Amino acid sequence: SDLAVWAGRLIIFCADVLQYCHGDAGHPQRQSRKRWAELRNTERLWSEVLPTSFEPIYYREPDCAAGEVFPEIWYLADCHVAGVQHVELARILLCVYDPSIPKLGPGHVAALNQLSSTLRAIVKRLCGIALSNRKAPPALVTACMGIAMCGEHFSERREQEALLEVLEEMEVEHAWPEARVGRSEERRVGKECRSRW
Repeated sequence: SDLAVWAGRLIIFCADVLQYCHGDAGHPQRQSRKRWAELRNTERLWSEVLPTSFEPIYYREPDCAAGEVFPEIWYLADCHVAGVQHVELARILLCVYDPSIPKLGPGHVAALNQLSSTLRAIVKRLCGIALSNRKAPPALVTACMGIAMCGEHFSERREQEALLEVLEEMEVEHAWPEARVGRSEERRVGKECRSRW
């Protein structure tokens, strides 16, 4: 179907970003500023060119007072979920490999703080999509990839616990071997709590 074709394009875009970040070291476009700008522009264009069916059919911000961490984001079909989540993974990579982030000097710490905030927001969306669309189990795999890549950017206890719950659901409900990532996160969370208390 046309929707599957669009989803495939989004997945291929994510692969292009991955190639830019981790591809052949001898490739002239690997990690070049020009190529990063092209990929970033493409990422921004998706919201304009995608069919409207790729927009969520329901969206709700988390109720922080009730202890919620992830937004509720419903999609119409599995292909929408797969496509949108792969764009989110591509966003993580594009943010981390942004060549404009200062390596040292003025603005370095502020840029890293902004990066960390952006990565946390993306991971929360990935998890929100996965938990809101349980009819698409692969969405949990993608969310766990986001957690594995960016889990260290979460320092608030409730958020850490919510991430661990996602990893646990993946392992218990779908027999996916996420235990190593989960145990690593648990040790980090425990260490964080001990240092605070």
